[in-house]
Amino acid sequence: EQSGHETVTVMFNSRDNIAGRRGDATATAITHAAAHLVARHQDPSVAAVAHATGVARGTIYRYFPTRQALLSAVLDQALHRANHHLTQANLAAVPVMDGLGRAVRAMVALGDDFLVLLRQRLLTGQDMPAFSPVVALLDRGRQEGDLRSDLPLSCQVEALYALVQACLRASELAA
Repeated sequence: EQSGHETVTVMFNSRDNIAGRRGDATATAITHAAAHLVARHQDPSVAAVAHATGVARGTIYRYFPTRQALLSAVLDQALHRANHHLTQANLAAVPVMDGLGRAVRAMVALGDDFLVLLRQRLLTGQDMPAFSPVVALLDRGRQEGDLRSDLPLSCQVEALYALVQACLRASELAA
């Protein structure tokens, strides 16, 4: 039985051909519009992405030969940005409480890309490697006594992701 949801599996590769399109404003607008739709729990068609971008379907296909290629590009973009933001946050180099603030700011700054990765994580049941510095920070906090160790690490990870998701939704409502 089909669930109506498609799971996109992509290995992050910074030298991927899609990464070469990042400088192209049209491709960027297309992937941002698609990410916005995916982040809203939609499984967007090429027509829906074209409409959201304000371009013809043919334009989408000029940049992304298939819907799967488009969704892969959206996921690749999200992974790239998450990796960049969390690397820049340098979570391992600061005390846990400072790191939590940095982690939340970095993930909120991802916006739709965070929600895309969160949705992908839910669909696949697998952790996103780009979020491993956050998990390591929480684990370090537990080991050093800064965070409760009587709660499972997975519960703390989920709570932090829920906080970020709530921040993103609240800022969207306020806009």
